[in-house]
Amino acid sequence: MDTGTASYVPTAAARPPTLCHSETVLRAYRLLLLTAVVAFDFGLVAPSAEAQVCRRQCRKGETRNVRGCCVPSLRRSRRSATVRIEADVRRATVTIDGIRRRMRLPGTVRVRPGRRTLKIRAGRKLWRGVVNARARATTRVFASVAGREWPQTARQRKRAIQVLRAAAVAKGGVGLRSVRYTGTSAAAASRYPNWSHTLIWDLRQRRRRWTLATKGQRIVRGLTGARAWTAQFKNQRLGKVDTRAALPWELASLWWHPHSILHRGSEPGVRVAWLPPRAQANVIQLARADGSARVRLFIDKRTKLLTRIQPILRDGRFDQPIRLSDYRRVQRVAIAHRWQYQKLDVQWARVRVNVPTADSMFAAPKPPAPAADRVVVTERVAVAGLGGVARVNADAMPDMIALQRVTRIKTKAGRQLSRSQQHEVVAYDGRTLKPLWKRQFKRRPKLTVVRDIVLVAPRLKPQVLVVNARNGRTLRTLKRSDRVKALCNNPRNGDQVYIHGVDRRDIMFHAKGRKVSIPPLRPFWCGGRLCTTSGFQPRVGCNRFIAVRNAPYGRRYWMPYRGGKVVIAVRRRGTKLPMAAYYDKSRNEVWRTFIGKDPETGRLFDADVGGGRVVYAYKDVDGHFRIGARRLDNGKHAWDVKAGGGAHPLVTNTRVYAATTGGTLDILDTKTGRRLGKIGQRRPVEVPTGAP
Repeated sequence: MDTGTASYVPTAAARPPTLCHSETVLRAYRLLLLTAVVAFDFGLVAPSAEAQVCRRQCRKGETRNVRGCCVPSLRRSRRSATVRIEADVRRATVTIDGIRRRMRLPGTVRVRPGRRTLKIRAGRKLWRGVVNARARATTRVFASVAGREWPQTARQRKRAIQVLRAAAVAKGGVGLRSVRYTGTSAAAASRYPNWSHTLIWDLRQRRRRWTLATKGQRIVRGLTGARAWTAQFKNQRLGKVDTRAALPWELASLWWHPHSILHRGSEPGVRVAWLPPRAQANVIQLARADGSARVRLFIDKRTKLLTRIQPILRDGRFDQPIRLSDYRRVQRVAIAHRWQYQKLDVQWARVRVNVPTADSMFAAPKPPAPAADRVVVTERVAVAGLGGVARVNADAMPDMIALQRVTRIKTKAGRQLSRSQQHEVVAYDGRTLKPLWKRQFKRRPKLTVVRDIVLVAPRLKPQVLVVNARNGRTLRTLKRSDRVKALCNNPRNGDQVYIHGVDRRDIMFHAKGRKVSIPPLRPFWCGGRLCTTSGFQPRVGCNRFIAVRNAPYGRRYWMPYRGGKVVIAVRRRGTKLPMAAYYDKSRNEVWRTFIGKDPETGRLFDADVGGGRVVYAYKDVDGHFRIGARRLDNGKHAWDVKAGGGAHPLVTNTRVYAATTGGTLDILDTKTGRRLGKIGQRRPVEVPTGAP
């Protein structure tokens, strides 16, 4: 029956239908994309040239892929610590922070970082200790649980004795009786830097004497038998002498001298143990039978010399190691000329062997008995402020007018009798830094300098003294109705001083004619909120809303310079970084930069302008006080030096005077920052007995 439609009947010669071009491309793109995703996931293909770097060792946070390249790891490193426990037993029950486990020793345990309580129990024996585990590090702990040393075989003991004998032969000096060391500690060490050391060690009788000396100070420490003593000398005068019983670790230190410790293995009652060797050194452990001394020795495999001594305390913790290096031959004896212990690094310049030793060298000195009728008077001079600079003598160098505090203490037989304090206005010579004249006051006065006039306002007195800067004599006394609150110098006119009283009956002093006038209003530069932090001289103007172009500053200090203004910003908007900038007469910004040598600077204290420099005192991010300077023409860094605490600079054309809270006055060169001198005594100085 014919329906009018044709039906398709495939034949053997017919071909399957082909895909269009677009569908073929789409399938190929999907296959390529799937291959790339799988390759990235399994690390077969690096994501970029920067992320995939083939090298021998991978950094932290990276892993090695199939091709051997380092790629970023997707796993986060767990902050855990490893504690390796070494004990004198084979099996024990270890408990850390309440978690108990039965393990074979030596072994390792993973714990959280921090101080952890460790207990090791073997039968009825129990050992307790505290472990300071560090993150991603291995902490080694030696525990004497059963009171004996490491389990050793006869072969291991024989091997340990052979290593000790070979080290003794390589060192030499079988009949060594005593050694005398003379050297200096390194300057980089924070403990006793640049001190001279003299060590005398008597090996036969096991006693020693260590002398540490520096400028005007000497400390002598002796150890003889079971007694230890310390004597302090100052300016060749014996001071305090402390005699006490020797501590256990001090007695043990006499036993492990770098030379005699190699011969301890043959002594009766000494146990020798062979420990697993290191890459470049064999490890031998020596211990007394009574447990009073125990030490590990690291002997170099190539030179057979002792390179490290590791003392072990009675509770099993390791003490600070003593590192030995720089071996030299002294009369056929190899002696280490460099010792490193904790923060002490001593380089021995001269070593003598078999020196004569007398009993008086190791005996504690007897302090002189204080006289019953002797009165000792000591005084301490500290700079309390800087008034200014004036011409006192005829030379061309400007001189300083400073305020200093003198404290006198009278003692008798170690007991304080009296203590007095007074303030002095002193004129110092700018060249020799010696005092030219003094004026004494019971309480701290207010002080300022204008031209060749010194204005002094005594505390709790309604008057102002007009003093001649050349000889210190009073020219005139200004009577007031109440005490003076502040003396303010005009930063624009160096001839005026505003005298601000408590009752607000203020006057203006003119140094040119030594006249006094009554101002109509209080000037802005002598308000209750001055833009200076020194308190010595209000020399910096203040304008919180100064109109300058494109100045992203908050509260500012400004100082006039050549018709323009030098602006010191306390903070920058959005940050805590002090800034400095210079604006010309048209208030256009010439330069702008950070305060300090580095962009990250801490607290700003004070600043001043002079000699083509802007000088500022600040505290860096590490908490150190510093004084820096920048050039005023281009703002580039000029110099930066360390300073005392809370320094406040006063700048002239040639010098920078910085008064610190520690009671000293530092004098620096304005151009280079070189330290020229220092005024003020930090330590008490003994005056003659006949002084009042």
